[in-house]
Amino acid sequence: MSNDALPSALVESIREDAYPNSANIASAEVTEDAVKSSLALVKQEKEALEHEIRTTSRRQASSVDDWISRARQLTADLEKAKTIAREIVRDNEVGSGLSSNIEDARAKHGLLRVEIDFNDKVVRSFGIIQSIQSDTDAAAEAVTRYHLIEASKTILKAEQDLNHYTRTLGSNITEILGRRVSNTKDTAVNGLQVAFASMVKLDHPDGASKAALSCIEQGKVSGKSYELNSIAKALKDLQSFDRTLDRLSVHVNRRLLHPVLSRSQSKTTALRKRNNSTIESYVELEPSTVSHVVESLSVFSNFLQFSVPDSIGSELAQKTLPDAVDTVINDWLTPSIPHSFSDLRALSTIQGLARKLSDSLPQVVVDSREQLVEWADRTPRLWVSKRRTAILDDVRAILRASKGERKTVERIEKQKMSKHEEVFASNATIGEWDVEWEDDEEAPPSPKKDLNDGTTDDDDSGWGFDDSTDNVETSSNTQHQEHKPQSTDEDEEDDAWGWGDDADTNKNEGESPLQPKRLHLRAVNGQKSGTNNGNDSEREVVLKELYTITNIPEKILDLIKHQVEDAKEIRNATDSVLDKATSSAALLTLPTLILAMFRATASAFYTSGMQGGQMHFYNDCMFLADQLRDLCTQPDLSKLINDIAALEKYAKSAYSQEMDTQRIILNDLLDGAQGFSSCTQQPFAAECETAVSSTVARLRLLYQEWKQILSHSALLQSLGSLLTRVIDKITRDIEDMEDISDPESQRLAAFCNQIAELEDLFLPPNAATLQDQSDVVPLTAVCVSNWLRFRYLAEILESKLVDIKYLWTEGELSLEFSVEEVVDLIKALFADSHYRKEAIAEIRKHAR
Repeated sequence: MSNDALPSALVESIREDAYPNSANIASAEVTEDAVKSSLALVKQEKEALEHEIRTTSRRQASSVDDWISRARQLTADLEKAKTIAREIVRDNEVGSGLSSNIEDARAKHGLLRVEIDFNDKVVRSFGIIQSIQSDTDAAAEAVTRYHLIEASKTILKAEQDLNHYTRTLGSNITEILGRRVSNTKDTAVNGLQVAFASMVKLDHPDGASKAALSCIEQGKVSGKSYELNSIAKALKDLQSFDRTLDRLSVHVNRRLLHPVLSRSQSKTTALRKRNNSTIESYVELEPSTVSHVVESLSVFSNFLQFSVPDSIGSELAQKTLPDAVDTVINDWLTPSIPHSFSDLRALSTIQGLARKLSDSLPQVVVDSREQLVEWADRTPRLWVSKRRTAILDDVRAILRASKGERKTVERIEKQKMSKHEEVFASNATIGEWDVEWEDDEEAPPSPKKDLNDGTTDDDDSGWGFDDSTDNVETSSNTQHQEHKPQSTDEDEEDDAWGWGDDADTNKNEGESPLQPKRLHLRAVNGQKSGTNNGNDSEREVVLKELYTITNIPEKILDLIKHQVEDAKEIRNATDSVLDKATSSAALLTLPTLILAMFRATASAFYTSGMQGGQMHFYNDCMFLADQLRDLCTQPDLSKLINDIAALEKYAKSAYSQEMDTQRIILNDLLDGAQGFSSCTQQPFAAECETAVSSTVARLRLLYQEWKQILSHSALLQSLGSLLTRVIDKITRDIEDMEDISDPESQRLAAFCNQIAELEDLFLPPNAATLQDQSDVVPLTAVCVSNWLRFRYLAEILESKLVDIKYLWTEGELSLEFSVEEVVDLIKALFADSHYRKEAIAEIRKHAR
């Protein structure tokens, strides 16, 4: 870098007051020559600036002198302003003293003004106090002299003045004056009330059963004459009229009206007019009636209208008559509505009494008048409601009063059958169903009696009850038919009887649900006897059975028929007060209500009031349903079909509950055997024995209980369903045993034989009448679907291998057991040996 660049950069930096931008200059080495050059250049620049300043100052010298002269003038003006300010401050201090004097004078003037106003207020208050006190004293003096009207006006003025000047007088003075005015007012009111009571008088001697209400328009109190209207007006002005009438109305209600309106079976309290100004109560020794009550209330109403001034009578009527009318309607008119069609004339009379009472009431109680008219217009609906309530009470009374009296009824069912279609065997089936051929031709021959394996798996198939009984004909009303309603709910029918509880229902898949099926009656072995040729003529077979009902369904039926008969009479009546269409239609809805009430309350009665209640309930419901089905033929009662279905469903539910309960009991009893394991060792042997014995005893107990209730077929079917469940459990327990010793097999066979002794419960109904009891064939195989399987099981337990093989190959064991079931039993009963293997192979070879 040159020696001239550094000084120039230094001077430029001083002039601009900034560092050099060049990095070369900032990092350049400063030599002695550069320093000398820089100082010389700085000095040179300084001299140039001084010269420039001097030149500029000479040019501006005249302007500076002008500014100096102006500054001196400004200083003089400031001094003058200060002098003026001092004078202003001095003048202000003098004015402040004068303003203080003015404010002090103004305060004194205001104080004097307040004192003058206070004095005026005190004078005025004392005048008001003197006026009120004077009026109060005058009113008290007037009361003392029995000038009651004058006293009421004076005390009313004093009270108004006191209320008007309350803020003026202040709270303390107002309170003191108020007490004096109130005391004087109470004294005046008491005097007015005494005068009022002397003219409107209720006489009721203590202990007397009579009362009298009198009213005079003018009377005397302490020698002074008063008018009743003036007394009433004075009481109204003093705001005590309502309180006086309230007290009077309470006494009138208690002493005069209450005895009349209260119900009494021994005497009648009524009102009568003694004279134009008095009514009185009197007592008759006969039961009170609604006509007596209405007549007495009319007498009271007329007395208030025509014997009492309007200003008092209208107010007293508003305080007494509305409650009295409510009592008459609720306690007399409504309960007096008859619920029998034969008493409809009394209903017309009650309507007339309600309208008569409405006409006798004053206009001021217009709501009570309209209430009576509305009630009279609603009497047809009230009659129906009363009838409905009475019907519900009748249903409850029937159930409550029933002692469980029993009655035997006959169930009859008719079926069209082929002339050559055979039925049950003569010793079992004919006696069971009491088959009758309605023509003179001879009945078809009975099939041979042999117990084979032809029974079906259905509980009901042995009886010949197939899936549909649409071809059943209805018998007379006195014959209870044992058939299902013509509906599609056929499975519900089977469930209600317990049919098909333990086995699948055997249905004919080839027939249409709409196609009517013939009721097939089968022989004991389950096979149909005879053939049906196309040219065979049909005959009508009549099936009859007896079963037991209580007296309840017939009473319920009579109650329903009574409603139907009354509905017809209403439609045919010529002068009925009821609306024919509405009332008759309402009566026709009562059977539904009766049945609903029966369903709601009967269950509790049957379950707690009699033995075998559920079965009784089932019989009663089904009997009632069949009898009601005849009523459904009438057009007006076609809706009953839904109630009949509900009744039948409820009955089936009761039957199912009873069957489920018994199944649970039997299952619990058999659970005590613990699967019959170790049945030959104590204490397990005793438990097994107890379980089987208890089960047998339970079934026999049910037989004794139910045979008095159910029809014979239903009895066998119910017991058969329970026995089927018992046999199923025993069979499963035995089949689940993997190893059965010879003592155990003998013991198990004994248990099976003990259960088999229940076969004597399934005898046909004509068994006792047969001379040769050997001809009696029990119906166990018909009623118990797994009976033959159970009997074969007992035989297997006692048989040898060769016998079991023979039963399989030559007998009918294969119809009841599968190959694997028999093989498992053989493996459990016999030890592994060459003979067991041969027997198993032979059985497998001859598998069907």
